[in-house]
Amino acid sequence: MTATRDQGPAIATDAGVDGASAADAYAAPPAPPRKRRGIFFGWYIVAGGFVLNAILGGLMFHAFGLYVVEFVEEFGWSRTALSIAFSIQMVEAGLLGPIQ
Repeated sequence: MTATRDQGPAIATDAGVDGASAADAYAAPPAPPRKRRGIFFGWYIVAGGFVLNAILGGLMFHAFGLYVVEFVEEFGWSRTALSIAFSIQMVEAGLLGPIQ
């Protein structure tokens, strides 16, 4: 039931905003949309993150010994200096990890 006002007292009508009757207001709600079949898109994002973390872990952390040999030969840096730099980077990642 809606009320309209035309320069005079409010007039109550049984028509809704779009002209529907009051009985239509109590009709059953529309059926819910059908569920999509297939894999939820979020799982693709999870899989992509897993692959990227595996690549990063393999190239950065587990293969660090290969990089040390190349850096020592190319730049003449000591193994101690490289190990200290890597340790500082790991401590920084450990401290900033919860914030990120």
